Amino acid sequence: MKDRIDKIGIVVLLVGFVLRPFEFWSIELISRDSPLYLYQAMVLATGNLNLLDLCGLSSRIKEINLFSVAIVPFYYLFRDWEVAGKLVSFVSSSLSLVLLYSIMRRVFKAPILYLVLLAYSFNPTLIKESAEVMRESFFTFLVLLGVWFFIKGYQESSKKKVILFVLANLFWVLSSWVRIEGVFLIGLTFLYLLFCFIFGKDKKSALNTLVSFSIIPFILLLVGIGYVSFYKGFFLVELKGKLSCLNPFEQPFAKELKNFRYLDIPMPSPYFWDILKQNLWLIAFGTTFFYKFIPALHFPIFLLFLAGFKNLRSFLKENPLTTYFLVVSVGYFVGLWYFTFAKWYMEKRYMLPLLYFVSPIVGLGILNVKAFLERRFRLSSNKIIGLLMAYIIIFSGIKVFQPERVDKLGIKQVALDIARSLPEEELKVCSEKACKNLVFTREGRILFYVSNYKKVPLCPAIEWRDFYVKLGKKPVDEVVNYITSKGYKFAILEREIFKENTFVLKQRLESSGIKVYVL
Repeated sequence: MKDRIDKIGIVVLLVGFVLRPFEFWSIELISRDSPLYLYQAMVLATGNLNLLDLCGLSSRIKEINLFSVAIVPFYYLFRDWEVAGKLVSFVSSSLSLVLLYSIMRRVFKAPILYLVLLAYSFNPTLIKESAEVMRESFFTFLVLLGVWFFIKGYQESSKKKVILFVLANLFWVLSSWVRIEGVFLIGLTFLYLLFCFIFGKDKKSALNTLVSFSIIPFILLLVGIGYVSFYKGFFLVELKGKLSCLNPFEQPFAKELKNFRYLDIPMPSPYFWDILKQNLWLIAFGTTFFYKFIPALHFPIFLLFLAGFKNLRSFLKENPLTTYFLVVSVGYFVGLWYFTFAKWYMEKRYMLPLLYFVSPIVGLGILNVKAFLERRFRLSSNKIIGLLMAYIIIFSGIKVFQPERVDKLGIKQVALDIARSLPEEELKVCSEKACKNLVFTREGRILFYVSNYKKVPLCPAIEWRDFYVKLGKKPVDEVVNYITSKGYKFAILEREIFKENTFVLKQRLESSGIKVYVL
């Protein structure tokens, strides 16, 4: 029976693995932020790290990300930067499914275990991100690896406990090199163990576990403070400036909103704007939960997640491990909500670790639905399992195979044309410094595809999006003067920005010797 269970698990995992290559090849264009990490990887491959300072778009490109490091070995294997970046995400996403299977085996038995695994194998968000050249899939894999080692250490009673905790902390620290949220896992796990010590019955065992886990984070904290203080002083200055903006109520827009008078703006009642100002935190919550978390989990699976709150208390008593996931889920969600509240920005891909953290509740929801159908309709267990499988596959499959960014494929063709017409001497100069006057565009992807085609690193220097949009509202003469004064060799004009002036600008710029493309 045990062998049969393992074989079924392998089959479900293989289904998840097979689905991901479809998305791998169907997404023909990288994400907007991808060129930053790919440029870092290119520079690492050349060994000329000075190019990062010369490019100097922001601290995001100056500080090497572990995701960029992971791309380099795949490039040496396949000699294509886009494929290399996608493979990091693909491998990370696939291995995350293996870790989910290994972790959930400690919580559920067949067939619920396999249905949970099937739901995550077909999850549209996880599949999409497995084909993106973005750091979230890689970050999630490192986070889950840390969780896996922590769980093994938590359930271990021998001296191996400390070693396993060290490995858990190590992978969480590595994950924080990809995204800073990796530090959350260390803090939330410490809080969980502290609660176990305070409220648990076996104080001695809980204290031993808490101390065994806490030694490494404490050492890492001291080392990190020392390293940043002595070698990364600029980081402390930058961090101080960012922390001063983290209080949402003290941000400039919040102060203006507090004092602004809306007398001239139509409103449904005299109290509308006052209520809005008082409930900004609730808008951030709604954005994080309803607008991002539910679509990321996928609404049909979210219904199973809701069903998981029935009998949750008794389930937590029977499966103490689930309490850990509940603590981490709540803590991580609060972090995401606060990010939305402070920055007023959120992406579905930021939800990836949270999707895995709530997997025990999704599993309990499946268990509850199965029990309800058995009790209400007196269906056999096999029929209910078949219905649940069909529910997951059909409703998730519809979302999985939807095309992505097909309206932006012209970017790739433009980049290819620029690469072919770019003189070799110009290319050589631009590969040795930050050539910020090569292409007038707000699309770093164009410069990446030129780089990928010519096999040389080109700094993804672009016009800031806000400035590019504002420039689109300026008179034609002012736009032409700006582009020519900067010495651009190529110009990308977007119809949605420059509107009716697009073709007039094209003619004027081409008469000045600048090659123009319209998107």
